[in-house]
Amino acid sequence: MKRTICICLVLVMVLLCFFSCGKSSFDKAVDHLKRCGLESMEYDQEQINNIISNISTSKVFALEGKIARINHCVKSQIDGSLKWAYLYEFELESDATNMLRYAELMGEYCISKGSIVVYGNAPEIEGIEL
Repeated sequence: MKRTICICLVLVMVLLCFFSCGKSSFDKAVDHLKRCGLESMEYDQEQINNIISNISTSKVFALEGKIARINHCVKSQIDGSLKWAYLYEFELESDATNMLRYAELMGEYCISKGSIVVYGNAPEIEGIEL
């Protein structure tokens, strides 16, 4: 009995370590931009719903799934301009592909991997490893 309990506890600990060790690619991208001096703001669900509504209304592209997360990073420059980056995480990779096409028109720098798209005018975007 003790042996069975011990084995179960060890398995639980291994599973906890396995699933809690790494950060998501989205979080790593946000952390990179923060380390580069950009301030970060994660959108709440109401703000995300407004973005979804704007995408649908403007017919930029049709979302097939949901937007899981959006983060906006900015930094004021000495000359008064802003460095900015938007990070989107989609439920579906197809939506990320559509967003990337749109983002390439909006930002100077764009990267994407899987369901994550990052775009903006901040050159620090190029240093993000997704």
